[in-house]
Amino acid sequence: MRLRRPVAMAMSRPRARPGIGLILTAGQIGRGAPAACVRLGTGLLFLVAACSLLELRAARPDVGCGCFGDFSHAPVDWRTLTRSALLALAALATLGLGPSSSRIPRAPP
Repeated sequence: MRLRRPVAMAMSRPRARPGIGLILTAGQIGRGAPAACVRLGTGLLFLVAACSLLELRAARPDVGCGCFGDFSHAPVDWRTLTRSALLALAALATLGLGPSSSRIPRAPP
């Protein structure tokens, strides 16, 4: 029990890194290999999550995914699998895209 909090903190870091990387590479530095690596890593993370949920559903259909800790008691259903697969596809679809434009439209005077 004494290792529960340090392990939870260590497990949250790999989940936060793709999000931070996507934010950092969204602007003008969103070109080239660093942005492609971040986008590919994020897509692979979601793809592994989708495959893990599929494996969990096949092996133990009565168990929840545990994605939200103690709040995830419901068994993995088609909505959970679909959401994870769509996030993986969306992340992988960003591989060929350039940087996003950060221009904010102005209201007419």
